[in-house]
Amino acid sequence: MKIVKLLTNNIKNLKAIEIDPDGAVILEGKNGAGKSAVLDSIFMALTGKKIAEPIRNGEKKAEINIDLGAYKVKKVFTPKGERLEVVSSNGSVFASPQTMLNEILGNLSFDPLAFAEMGRNAEGMRRQRAMLAELVGLDFTELNKKRVDLYNERTIKNREIKGGDPTSYKPDPMAPLPLESLVSNMPVPVAGTPREEISMVTEMAKVQELERKAADHEDFNSEIKAKREHIGANCEDMAESEKEIEGLQARIGELQNAIKEKKAENAEIQKVIDAQVEPENVTQEQITAARQALLEVDEKNKAIRKAVDYDTKLAQLEAARKVVAHLEEDMMKIDLEKDRRMKEAVFPIEGLALTDDFITYKGKPFSQLSTGEQIRVSTAMAMAMNPTLKVILIREGSLLDKKGLAEITALAKNKDYQLWIERVSEDRQVGIYLEDGAIVHEEAKV
Repeated sequence: MKIVKLLTNNIKNLKAIEIDPDGAVILEGKNGAGKSAVLDSIFMALTGKKIAEPIRNGEKKAEINIDLGAYKVKKVFTPKGERLEVVSSNGSVFASPQTMLNEILGNLSFDPLAFAEMGRNAEGMRRQRAMLAELVGLDFTELNKKRVDLYNERTIKNREIKGGDPTSYKPDPMAPLPLESLVSNMPVPVAGTPREEISMVTEMAKVQELERKAADHEDFNSEIKAKREHIGANCEDMAESEKEIEGLQARIGELQNAIKEKKAENAEIQKVIDAQVEPENVTQEQITAARQALLEVDEKNKAIRKAVDYDTKLAQLEAARKVVAHLEEDMMKIDLEKDRRMKEAVFPIEGLALTDDFITYKGKPFSQLSTGEQIRVSTAMAMAMNPTLKVILIREGSLLDKKGLAEITALAKNKDYQLWIERVSEDRQVGIYLEDGAIVHEEAKV
């Protein structure tokens, strides 16, 4: 479907224009002659997009009529508003004309020459990429933002681990040393070093307890010794008494009673001895060892503190490395998701692809293509974007030399597309020449 006839009255600076396209329509003239208004007429009538002050200055009404063969489109502008009508070739009137047009329209706002010219610098190449990404539905704004956040987070974590390049950022003189430096400069704790400091109070209590037990044991032995000495003395007394019995039969009864008493007393003492529990026997060596341990508490605690500090820093280092690994994994997932979307995307023409910063065509950066190839690819893109309404509006036609103009019109003719090209010119050699909002000269169609 193409434009069969265009009638436009009082649009912008145009008066009354009637064009019956036959091939490419080349609109030439000086700046302000009305060339842009012709393309604006097509754009406003078909897309529904608004343009400031569409009515010619001093007029009350403006009108655009476009015959598409299968449909006739009429757009009327008045100071009160605008009205759109779409009628099919069989006379049917569409209740929702703009919705109907939107279904058959492609992208009339895509100007292949402006697109090709855009990529003259890094910023332009990024704009080209953004435009193509939007056209094929590859909006990576959120993914790229997320990846940048992950990258920055990983950078911060790597600085925590490695310290980073101080020339790439302003280092904080109060910041702690990198974890890798801290851990590598710390001695590895001796195997078996505990991670909980020894209590001086506890160790002192151990010494005091051992000393108390040793004193108890000494008192016990002294008491037993005294009791045994008492038994020994009683035994001696008994022996003397027995001798005296031989010589002192008269005193036998008295002495026997005394013996009985001593035996009874000894029995009671023995019961006391048997009932007593011997305290733990603490040697002097044990006490000496405990005192030595008490003296070594500070040194041991220093080693323990160093071991705990080592464990802490090592754990921080491992935790930081895990965070970096997770961040890199998330970044990889984002890259894979972008690759997946890129592979699934349907580009306007085969061979087009996107990098993070620019467009490529058959593996080559778009900006490195020849001017002719850039124009051919851009025009092919425009055609792919307008599969039903085979109309392409080109506002940057002045960028084309005669060879380029011939090449692009031949490409359109070969693909059965209709070009409407605006060119600043005063030579009146090609196409339709406009002056002061009207056609003043018309050469043979290209």
